[in-house]
Amino acid sequence: MDEEVTTAGTPHTVEVLSSALILFAGVCVFLAAVFTQPRGNWDGLFPAAWPSVTEVAALYEQAWSPRSRLFPSADARPEDDPRGRSPVYWIATSVVVAWTLATAVWYFVLGVDTVLLVYRSDRFVHASFYIAGAFALCGLWFVPFRQGRPCYMWLAFLLLAVAHVLCLAAEVTFQPWTYPGTGLWLFSGLGYSLTSGWILYGASLTYGMAIASDSAPDGTQRLFGPGHSYSFVAVFVCLYAMIASIALPSPALPFWFVVVLLLYVPREPFLMVAVVISLIGIVASVFRVLALRGII
Repeated sequence: MDEEVTTAGTPHTVEVLSSALILFAGVCVFLAAVFTQPRGNWDGLFPAAWPSVTEVAALYEQAWSPRSRLFPSADARPEDDPRGRSPVYWIATSVVVAWTLATAVWYFVLGVDTVLLVYRSDRFVHASFYIAGAFALCGLWFVPFRQGRPCYMWLAFLLLAVAHVLCLAAEVTFQPWTYPGTGLWLFSGLGYSLTSGWILYGASLTYGMAIASDSAPDGTQRLFGPGHSYSFVAVFVCLYAMIASIALPSPALPFWFVVVLLLYVPREPFLMVAVVISLIGIVASVFRVLALRGII
C-alpha cells in the first residue's frame, strides 16, 4: 500500500484545500440552523408559535428515545425524568461536529504541506460534498420537525434518511480504511462513520415519531414498569446498521445505538437485543478493517 502511494500520490493542493472548505461550509450551515433555534427567553428566528424541538421530541417520545438521566428507571415519573431533554442529543451532535471540523483541519494540513503525498485526491472533494450535503439536510430538518404534524414529520424523516444515504456515499467513495498511515482513517474513517450513525439514529427516532403523529396526534404515553418496550423499529434499524457496518466497513455506524440504549434508555428485552446486534456489527466491522489494512 505504501509503495502504491509513493508512485501514484501527488500533492493536489487545490483539491484537498477545497475539500476542507466544503466540509467547513457544510458544518457552518448546520450550526447556523442550530443557533437560530429558541433557547431561554429568545424565540429564535422561526415563528414563536412553532413548538420547539424539545417539545416535539417530548410529545412523541419513543421507547428508544434517550432519557434525561443515565441508567434511567422504567418506573421514573416525568417530573423526575423530563421527556425530550436528554443530554445525549447535544453530546453526540457536539462530537460529530467537532470530529468533522477536525477532519477539515487535517485536510487543510494535507493541502498546505507539500511534503505529504495525497493519493486519489479527487475522492476528497466528492466525499466532502456528500458530507456537507448531509449536514445541510440536517439543518433543514429543524423546519419540518418543529411543525409536529404528520406530513411535516414524514418530510423530516426523509431529510435525515437522504442525509444518511449521503454519508454512506461518502464512505463508499472515499474508502478511508484503504489509505496508509493513521491520519485519514482516524479523521475521515471514524468521523464519517460516527456522523452516519448519529444521523441514522435520528432518522429512526423521527420515523417512530412520524408514525406516532399519525396514530397518536395528542402525543405518546410513557408506559411505566418493565416489559412495555416492544421496539421492533429499533431492532430492525440496528440489524440494518450491523449489515451496513460490516459491508462498507463502517465500525462506528452502530456506535450511537449502543451508547443510547445502554446508558440512556431503560433496559428492556427488545432493546437489549438491538444492543447485541449493534455490538456484533461493530466487532465484525473492526475485523474487516483490520483485514483490509493487512493486519490480520
